[in-house]
Amino acid sequence: MLSAKGSPPEKVAGLVRGADDYVAKPFDMDELVARIHSWLGRPRLETQHIMRYADLSLDISRRTAKRGDREIQLSQREVDLLLALMHNADRVISRERLLDLVWGMGKNVGASTVDTYISYLRAKIPQCSRRSSGASVSCFRAYSS
Repeated sequence: MLSAKGSPPEKVAGLVRGADDYVAKPFDMDELVARIHSWLGRPRLETQHIMRYADLSLDISRRTAKRGDREIQLSQREVDLLLALMHNADRVISRERLLDLVWGMGKNVGASTVDTYISYLRAKIPQCSRRSSGASVSCFRAYSS
Protein backbone atom coordinates (compact mmCIF):
# COMPACT_ATOMS: atom_id res chain seq x y z
CA MET A 1 0.00 0.00 0.00
CA LEU A 2 1.30 3.44 -0.90
CA SER A 3 -0.25 6.19 1.19
CA ALA A 4 0.20 9.80 2.26
CA LYS A 5 -0.69 8.70 5.78
CA GLY A 6 2.31 7.33 7.63
CA SER A 7 1.61 7.23 11.34
CA PRO A 8 2.06 3.85 13.05
CA PRO A 9 -1.71 3.40 13.70
CA GLU A 10 -2.48 4.09 10.02
CA LYS A 11 0.22 1.65 8.89
CA VAL A 12 -1.11 -1.01 11.26
CA ALA A 13 -4.66 -0.43 10.01
CA GLY A 14 -3.53 -0.87 6.38
CA LEU A 15 -1.67 -4.08 7.17
CA VAL A 16 -4.59 -5.45 9.20
CA ARG A 17 -6.89 -4.79 6.24
CA GLY A 18 -4.76 -7.02 4.03
CA ALA A 19 -1.91 -4.95 2.62
CA ASP A 20 1.27 -6.98 2.09
CA ASP A 21 3.39 -3.91 2.72
CA TYR A 22 2.92 -0.24 3.59
CA VAL A 23 4.98 2.64 2.24
CA ALA A 24 4.21 6.21 3.23
CA LYS A 25 4.93 9.37 1.24
CA PRO A 26 7.46 10.77 0.79
CA PHE A 27 9.26 7.60 -0.19
CA ASP A 28 12.59 6.76 -1.74
CA MET A 29 12.14 5.35 -5.26
CA ASP A 30 15.02 2.86 -4.83
CA GLU A 31 13.40 1.54 -1.65
CA LEU A 32 10.04 1.18 -3.40
CA VAL A 33 11.60 -0.71 -6.32
CA ALA A 34 13.48 -2.98 -3.87
CA ARG A 35 10.24 -3.73 -2.00
CA ILE A 36 8.46 -4.55 -5.27
CA HIS A 37 11.29 -6.86 -6.39
CA SER A 38 11.26 -8.55 -2.99
CA TRP A 39 7.51 -9.10 -3.19
CA LEU A 40 7.70 -10.45 -6.75
CA GLY A 41 10.47 -12.88 -5.75
CA ARG A 42 8.45 -14.52 -2.98
CA PRO A 43 7.21 -18.03 -3.70
CA ARG A 44 3.51 -18.27 -4.43
CA LEU A 45 1.29 -21.01 -3.21
CA GLU A 46 -0.40 -22.76 -6.10
CA THR A 47 -4.11 -22.52 -5.63
CA GLN A 48 -6.64 -24.49 -7.55
CA HIS A 49 -9.41 -22.50 -9.09
CA ILE A 50 -11.96 -25.22 -9.69
CA MET A 51 -15.67 -24.51 -9.76
CA ARG A 52 -18.16 -27.37 -9.53
CA TYR A 53 -21.83 -27.66 -10.33
CA ALA A 54 -23.54 -31.04 -10.37
CA ASP A 55 -21.33 -33.35 -12.46
CA LEU A 56 -19.53 -30.51 -14.25
CA SER A 57 -16.25 -29.01 -13.05
CA LEU A 58 -14.43 -25.98 -14.43
CA ASP A 59 -10.71 -25.46 -13.92
CA ILE A 60 -10.42 -21.71 -14.42
CA SER A 61 -6.61 -21.52 -14.55
CA ARG A 62 -6.25 -24.39 -17.05
CA ARG A 63 -9.31 -23.29 -19.07
CA THR A 64 -10.80 -26.76 -19.08
CA ALA A 65 -14.15 -28.19 -18.15
CA LYS A 66 -14.67 -31.78 -17.15
CA ARG A 67 -17.74 -33.97 -17.21
CA GLY A 68 -17.02 -37.45 -15.95
CA ASP A 69 -13.66 -38.53 -17.36
CA ARG A 70 -13.91 -36.27 -20.40
CA GLU A 71 -11.79 -33.11 -20.36
CA ILE A 72 -12.96 -30.24 -22.55
CA GLN A 73 -10.72 -27.40 -23.73
CA LEU A 74 -12.35 -23.96 -23.66
CA SER A 75 -11.41 -20.52 -24.93
CA GLN A 76 -11.02 -17.75 -22.37
CA ARG A 77 -14.38 -16.27 -23.36
CA GLU A 78 -16.06 -19.68 -23.01
CA VAL A 79 -14.52 -20.04 -19.53
CA ASP A 80 -15.81 -16.59 -18.58
CA LEU A 81 -19.30 -17.42 -19.86
CA LEU A 82 -19.43 -20.84 -18.20
CA LEU A 83 -18.20 -19.29 -14.95
CA ALA A 84 -20.96 -16.66 -15.09
CA LEU A 85 -23.52 -19.40 -15.75
CA MET A 86 -22.20 -21.55 -12.91
CA HIS A 87 -22.25 -18.60 -10.47
CA ASN A 88 -25.89 -18.03 -11.44
CA ALA A 89 -26.86 -21.69 -11.80
CA ASP A 90 -30.08 -21.45 -9.84
CA ARG A 91 -31.26 -18.23 -11.46
CA VAL A 92 -32.54 -17.13 -14.81
CA ILE A 93 -29.97 -14.75 -16.25
CA SER A 94 -30.65 -12.43 -19.19
CA ARG A 95 -28.48 -12.02 -22.25
CA GLU A 96 -27.88 -8.41 -21.26
CA ARG A 97 -26.60 -9.48 -17.84
CA LEU A 98 -24.33 -12.09 -19.45
CA LEU A 99 -23.01 -9.42 -21.82
CA ASP A 100 -22.16 -7.23 -18.83
CA LEU A 101 -20.55 -10.07 -16.87
CA VAL A 102 -18.56 -11.66 -19.69
CA TRP A 103 -17.84 -8.92 -22.21
CA GLY A 104 -18.04 -5.89 -19.93
CA MET A 105 -20.33 -2.93 -19.78
CA GLY A 106 -20.16 -0.51 -22.67
CA LYS A 107 -18.73 -3.01 -25.15
CA ASN A 108 -20.19 -2.90 -28.64
CA VAL A 109 -21.29 -6.56 -28.63
CA GLY A 110 -24.77 -7.71 -29.61
CA ALA A 111 -27.02 -10.14 -27.78
CA SER A 112 -26.57 -12.66 -30.59
CA THR A 113 -22.96 -13.02 -29.44
CA VAL A 114 -24.24 -14.63 -26.24
CA ASP A 115 -26.29 -17.08 -28.34
CA THR A 116 -23.21 -17.93 -30.39
CA TYR A 117 -21.08 -18.66 -27.34
CA ILE A 118 -23.88 -20.63 -25.69
CA SER A 119 -23.96 -22.80 -28.82
CA TYR A 120 -20.16 -23.27 -28.55
CA LEU A 121 -20.58 -24.47 -24.96
CA ARG A 122 -23.42 -26.80 -25.91
CA ALA A 123 -21.33 -28.31 -28.68
CA LYS A 124 -18.30 -28.82 -26.42
CA ILE A 125 -20.00 -29.94 -23.21
CA PRO A 126 -21.99 -33.15 -23.63
CA GLN A 127 -25.52 -33.08 -22.31
CA CYS A 128 -26.21 -35.20 -19.29
CA SER A 129 -28.47 -38.22 -19.43
CA ARG A 130 -32.08 -37.86 -18.31
CA ARG A 131 -31.42 -40.04 -15.28
CA SER A 132 -28.57 -37.95 -13.90
CA SER A 133 -28.94 -34.63 -12.13
CA GLY A 134 -26.17 -33.05 -14.15
CA ALA A 135 -25.68 -29.53 -15.38
CA SER A 136 -26.90 -28.33 -18.75
CA VAL A 137 -27.18 -25.05 -20.61
CA SER A 138 -30.75 -24.00 -21.34
CA CYS A 139 -32.08 -20.89 -23.04
CA PHE A 140 -35.47 -19.32 -22.54
CA ARG A 141 -37.05 -16.65 -24.68
CA ALA A 142 -39.34 -14.10 -23.10
CA TYR A 143 -41.49 -11.64 -24.97
CA SER A 144 -43.22 -8.60 -23.62
CA SER A 145 -46.25 -6.99 -25.18
